[in-house]
Amino acid sequence: MILLKLLEQSFLGFISSAGFSILLLVPIKLAPYAGVSGMVGWVVYFVSTKLGLGVYFSNLLAAFFIEAISMYYARHKKCPATLFNIPGIVPLVPGAATYYMTYHLVMGSYLKGMYFMIRAGGIAVAIAAGLILYDACHRFYFRLRAKKL
Repeated sequence: MILLKLLEQSFLGFISSAGFSILLLVPIKLAPYAGVSGMVGWVVYFVSTKLGLGVYFSNLLAAFFIEAISMYYARHKKCPATLFNIPGIVPLVPGAATYYMTYHLVMGSYLKGMYFMIRAGGIAVAIAAGLILYDACHRFYFRLRAKKL
């Protein structure tokens, strides 16, 4: 049952990222790769939340893996990594938290609105931190490798 749920989640992550990459005018031949980056990120997020790592750390970890696979595809396909990481983070974007924030602020429930604002902001920061963390590790690794050669 868990394997079936994991396959379902990975398929949905792939479809959402590949579909969004087409909306962003990513070349059609690269859209499946953008879909795979989103699928990997969503599976990492799904598994890490099921393991109890928390929403913020799960988003950070998923964004880290999305950036890793995006950099890999960028090197091998000789194109910018943003073609893969922007559609890849689409499944992670805190749309529900943003909706509930707006809803509660409009309805006058400011405390609940602030809660969802902090939650959406925290998730956005975690996603950005995951992308930046991998980029920093990647640059550091290649600088060390260049000095040894």
